Amino acid sequence: VQVLQKQMNALADNQHLTDERYARTKEENAALQARVHMLEEQLRDTELRCEERLASEERRHRELVTRVDREKQLHIDNCAIRLQSIESANESLRLEAEKCKSALDTMRHEKISLEQRVNDLNVGAQSFKDEIRLLDAELRTLKQREKDNEEIIKGLTRELEVSRLEKEAMVTELHSPSPYVTELTAQLESLKHQNRSLKDSYDELQASIIAKGIEKGRMLLTESPSLASELDGLTHDDVSEQC
Repeated sequence: VQVLQKQMNALADNQHLTDERYARTKEENAALQARVHMLEEQLRDTELRCEERLASEERRHRELVTRVDREKQLHIDNCAIRLQSIESANESLRLEAEKCKSALDTMRHEKISLEQRVNDLNVGAQSFKDEIRLLDAELRTLKQREKDNEEIIKGLTRELEVSRLEKEAMVTELHSPSPYVTELTAQLESLKHQNRSLKDSYDELQASIIAKGIEKGRMLLTESPSLASELDGLTHDDVSEQC
């Protein structure tokens, strides 16, 4: 009986411990269930926020993709426009280069022609200068002869004046002119005649120089017909004055 009593007491103690453990386990289970419910609520909130955030990210991504596509298309359109403009400018430059090349070839041919023409004109100008030098030398000779004759005429005029004064002084004694005075008068008339001849030759030579100068000028100024027409309209005195 004592043994059974002890066993009953032990069983009672075990039952009491079991009840306490059951109560604690039940309380812990209730706490765990409450925590599970709380975690489930947090999980649902987290899932909801994640879904909202995911939707927002997807929406932002779609907007970003749309904007990138739009910018890419705009960039492509701008590049196409620039490419078309560059191709058009390149074509214009190519045509302009061809025109410049053609103009350059034309200018080269014109340069060669002008150089040949300048050489011909230089030859003609040199020939004209040689003729002018010869005519100038002849003209200087005529001028010197005219100057010498003028000096002789002046000397004879002075001698004639002296003779005239002597003649007037001796007019009462002499009724006929002195042979010396007559000779001086004849020489004076001869020199005057020679001087007139030289002056005519000088005028003819000067006119010849002017005519040759005009002719050479017309040959050298074929590029300026207006100047040739102006020379044609000048008189001899005008041409002499211009020369």
